Amino acid sequence: MTTLFDSLHLGIIAVIFLAALFILSKSADYLTDTAIGVSQILRIPEMVVGATIVSIGTTLPELATSISAVLTGSNALECTRLRHHEYHADFGRRCALRHDCG
Repeated sequence: MTTLFDSLHLGIIAVIFLAALFILSKSADYLTDTAIGVSQILRIPEMVVGATIVSIGTTLPELATSISAVLTGSNALECTRLRHHEYHADFGRRCALRHDCG
């Protein structure tokens, strides 16, 4: 099975990668600036908006993985993600109780 990138020259792939990296960087700047503007308009602390964006950014890949596992009928992948999530949630609880995360 051949893919799109099998037939392209390495230089073209590098240009596509750099262009995508540039677009990603500018999109992140736009998202940040817009989120700050929204937080100022709604008088919500910037920290809350930032934490919400980070939360969404870390949850969406897990959601996509879970949906993919359900659609393909693979429960092993979902169990791995669940164990990973439970470990980090437990670590967060222990940090909150001990007041140290080192």
